[in-house]
Amino acid sequence: MSNLSGAIRGGILWLVLPLGPAFCAPAPQPVKMTLAQAIDLALKNNHALTIGSYKVAEMTGAKHAAASDYFPKVSNSSSYLHYTETSVLQFSEGSFGTFPGLGALPSKNLTVNQGDVDHIVSRTEIAQPISQLIKIHDAQRAARADESAARENLESLRNRIAIAVRQLYYGLLAVQLDQQTAAEQIHVAEEQLAESEEDVRKGNELEVAVLGAKTALLQAKQDELTARIHKSDLVAQFDDVVG
Repeated sequence: MSNLSGAIRGGILWLVLPLGPAFCAPAPQPVKMTLAQAIDLALKNNHALTIGSYKVAEMTGAKHAAASDYFPKVSNSSSYLHYTETSVLQFSEGSFGTFPGLGALPSKNLTVNQGDVDHIVSRTEIAQPISQLIKIHDAQRAARADESAARENLESLRNRIAIAVRQLYYGLLAVQLDQQTAAEQIHVAEEQLAESEEDVRKGNELEVAVLGAKTALLQAKQDELTARIHKSDLVAQFDDVVG
């Protein structure tokens, strides 16, 4: 149930807006809200419009992503390898021969590692898929259509919300007039009941007159209660629409 309440003064809706928790905030003061202000508030805060805006942004991003497929793609793949040990070549002493002045080569048994234990391989590629251009064009056209549809839906939703705010705003003004009228009718019915009871006591009227006055008072109170319930429903709807 909404915490908003309202009153009508000079054809302008005055709403009482809660400003904080009831245990710490002072009594809320009425805030004047014109129809234009109510519509502007709804267009800024309505939850459905917020979702619609996100949908437009999503479709715009999809369109840009589809258009980016026209440009060459740059890709890179890198790998790092580490071996616990490497292959080795072993040469025995003098396996290369004996040379004058040098002696035997190698002069002692020789072990030679093959390669390193750490290896890094990196590959960068730039590619332009020419054969996919027709498919890319169709995808971009579909993305533009989705974006356009999302924008149209958002604009249609904005118009519907503006109309809903107008209907609720004028409905609140009307129901508050009904409530004021019912309150005045209650006052009149109470006066008529008091007069009828006085006349009966004086013998100027029959008991049926008092019964009729009581019936009129009950009807006036019923009308006031109906208007109050209707107003509460409209305020809840208004609170929801303006977000």
